[in-house]
Amino acid sequence: MNADGSSPKQLTDGIQDVAPKCSPDERWVFYEDVQELRLKRVNIDGGTPEIVPGSTIPGGYFEYGLSVAPDGKLLAFVTTGGGTEVVHQIALVPLNAGPTPTRRMLDPDPRVSSGPQFTPDGRALVYPIHESGTDNLWLQSLDGSRGHQMTNFKSDTISAFRFSPDGKTIGVLRSHAESDVVLLRDEASTPR
Repeated sequence: MNADGSSPKQLTDGIQDVAPKCSPDERWVFYEDVQELRLKRVNIDGGTPEIVPGSTIPGGYFEYGLSVAPDGKLLAFVTTGGGTEVVHQIALVPLNAGPTPTRRMLDPDPRVSSGPQFTPDGRALVYPIHESGTDNLWLQSLDGSRGHQMTNFKSDTISAFRFSPDGKTIGVLRSHAESDVVLLRDEASTPR
């Protein structure tokens, strides 16, 4: 739709197409097809959606959110491999390398708990990590180095985070769940 909300246009018709991200050149909309566990893209003007070339991982599946690099050249997402042990990796898929791009895999911090976002300069990824009921943000360079923790929250989980337009700060939406157990007893003499 236009910025004023006029001229809405349906781009996909899947059962659970979520988390759309526009490419920086405004040509594509990338999204998660939850029903098929696939990453897809559709032309911004409409058309037939397609699986993002290079995003299908043999023996694994897409797990957490996607991010498009600021220059539009890379797509990043967390994938989980099959087998006896759950292993997370971050897939980096070149978006301008044709129908069979060579994907690069990074080993994230094993506590990764959600999808990555590119830093504004495109040289690193930031993603939430989860430990002892608390989420914090982790920064990892695309060169494959281990990275480091950016925040030091002592409680709550991270629901969302975004860089400011100038790239100098990060806004973090944190949340927590509260629950109580209630025991109900039926003290009536006859069953109801």
